[in-house]
Amino acid sequence: TETAEAGWHVRPSNGVISGEIAAGETAGADFVNSKDPSADLSVSKTVTGDGGDAEKEFTFTITLSKDGRPLTGYYKYTGAKAGELGNNGSVKLKHGQRITIHDLPVGTVYKVEESDNEGYTVTHTGDAGTIEANKTSEAAFTNHKPKDPPKDPEEPKDPPKDPEEPKDPPKDPEEPKDPPKDLEEPEIPPEDPETPPDRPTELPDPNDPDSPDTITIWDDGVPKTYIRVWDPELGEWVYIPDNEVPLIPMTEDTLRTAPWVMVCLSSLAGLCAFLLKKRPEEEG
Repeated sequence: TETAEAGWHVRPSNGVISGEIAAGETAGADFVNSKDPSADLSVSKTVTGDGGDAEKEFTFTITLSKDGRPLTGYYKYTGAKAGELGNNGSVKLKHGQRITIHDLPVGTVYKVEESDNEGYTVTHTGDAGTIEANKTSEAAFTNHKPKDPPKDPEEPKDPPKDPEEPKDPPKDPEEPKDPPKDLEEPEIPPEDPETPPDRPTELPDPNDPDSPDTITIWDDGVPKTYIRVWDPELGEWVYIPDNEVPLIPMTEDTLRTAPWVMVCLSSLAGLCAFLLKKRPEEEG
């Protein structure tokens, strides 16, 4: 079995020879290869214009057919890039690059199409045709892109409004009125004299053994003296103002001496009665 290479023909046409090998004999399988006349196809790329990108790669797709049928097989190409391609194969080229596809059968109809070229104006020559014997077909593509035009200037904004007319100038300041007369300083009422901390304001418990017999209490800043006396009706000690104390104040000391006073007064009364009784007797 033999598989035909691109551009070659094999006989038998199916590429197969079969049979049986007899004992003692030598069998043969003879294939005849013939090659059609062939020629080459080149594809080139050029980029022009201040806005063109010399480093940008553009994609080229090559369609190959013969006798109304797609061309089979793969064909080598060399140049800026190397490889193999067949019908509807593609290759990428940038500015200044070229490839040449070798040994295409004469009579092959080709078409080269470029893509990835948005923003460019594309011109081309030889992008479609038929491979002729003893001639290299050329498909040349030129992409042009001018420098980006300047943006349209923005419309000027609304002009500034006319300045407003100045307002009426301020009126002359009024002359100051007569200054107010000096205000009389308010009289400060005298402060109530505070009761010194050593001046009591309340009477102690008169029945407390430690309570004094005489004590001065301050009432609204006025001193008032009280004397402790025994109240026989209540049966306890009380404080009374000194101006209300009886002639013989019933203090604790007087309470102790009261029995003696009563004895003395009784003795004095008895003596007076005796003298009064004795005087008439002497006169008689």
